[in-house]
This record gives sequence, structure tokens and C-alpha cells, in this order.
Amino acid sequence: MELSFFYLLLTLALYLIFYSGAFIARPAFLLRKVVRRYDYFYSGITFLFFAGLVLICFVYFPSADRIWDGLKRPASALPARLDFIYPAARFFRFYYPAGLSAAAVIILLAGSDSHRAVFWSRFLARFDHRQLFPLVLFWSAFWIFEILGDVIGTGIFASFFVETLLLNCCLYFSFFYAIYGFLIINYLFKKKGMPYTITSIIIYAAMIISGDFIVYFTILLLGIGVTDVWMDYTKRKIKFNPII
Repeated sequence: MELSFFYLLLTLALYLIFYSGAFIARPAFLLRKVVRRYDYFYSGITFLFFAGLVLICFVYFPSADRIWDGLKRPASALPARLDFIYPAARFFRFYYPAGLSAAAVIILLAGSDSHRAVFWSRFLARFDHRQLFPLVLFWSAFWIFEILGDVIGTGIFASFFVETLLLNCCLYFSFFYAIYGFLIINYLFKKKGMPYTITSIIIYAAMIISGDFIVYFTILLLGIGVTDVWMDYTKRKIKFNPII
């Protein structure tokens, strides 16, 4: 349950960053004639941030423990009811590069969109399934690395750095498919007459109260997004209406 509360705080922070950062990223609107929006991987936007993710990992990972040890004393000043924040935040310390890089992509795209009120509808309608290739590639590489690590257990296959870097690459591309799965559920309930806002609140509340099962809930959203390649849940007949 502590992880769920931490997830709630992190989501609220990203929500505020999204709606303030989108305005900060507004100059990216000038790039709209050069960069094909919503073609995330092949347009260069996702690849640019993916390259940044890899570079950040090389700089951040070696000093991550030292950074979080330095934050332990300031965190001790938190009220007793919030003492779970630091342990939960530290637990995820090696996965922040992927999450922050993916969130930066969303903020940049929203900031470069001339109609932010319909951003998520356009995200759903123009989602590019070619992202499935790097997603499958990195998850396959990660599990092959894990299996060989158990069998061989020496050299590069015992490297925590390589393992964590591969997992960050996996999480980076999974982030977009998890959002896509969330929007598919919203769309299907919208067809039944339920407003987007109500559906979003229900799904989000279910994630928060799920406690440690929040990981499986996220995997479910990812699975819905990936299986759309075969099932075509939305038929891509999306009207560009504000999600309200």
C-alpha cells in the first residue's frame, strides 16, 4: 500500500509537470513542420530521448547510491505518517531515468501540439505500433540476459549496470504502451456512454487501492496496448473530442 501512495504522489507531481511543462515546452511547437508528431520512434523524438536515457544511465547509475544516501538525512525530517516516501523512492532509484525520459517525451509532444485540449484523443488515434519492435527487442534482450546470467553468472552477464540499463530501455518503451492501454479502456467505456473523466477516476482509484498488485495492473494496461496490434480494439475511428 505504501508503494501505491508513493505512486499517487509521483503521479500528481507528473500531472503538475505536464500542465506546466507543456507551456515550457511550447517552443517545440516551432518544430512541428520538421518533426512528424505522434510518429514517436521513427520521427526522431523518441529516439532522441532514448539516446538521452542511455547517456543519463551512464552518469546516474554509478552515483545513484551516493545521491540517495545524501537524501536520507533531509528525508528524516518528514512527518511520521510520510516516512514511507523515502524508502519507496529509494527502492525505485534505478528506474527513474526511464520514467522521466518517457514523461519528457509526452510533455514535449503536448507542448508542440496546437490543440492540447484533444492531445490524448490524438495520441490514441495516431499511436504508431512500430514502437512494438524496440519494445520486443529490449524485453527479449533483457530476459535472455537474465537466463544467461543464471547459467553463466560471470563477466558481462553478472553486470548489474547492464541489467539495469536493459530494464530501463524496456520500461521506457513500455510506458507509451501502458498509456495507450489506459486510453483504449477509456475509449471502450466511452462507447458505452461513460464519460472519460469518470472512467479515468475509476481506473486510477483501482490502481491506488491495489497496493503491491499495482505492478500487475500496469502489466495489464501494457498487455491491452500491445494486443491492440492484433485485436484493433478502437478500429482507429476516433473522434478528436476533448477528454472531459
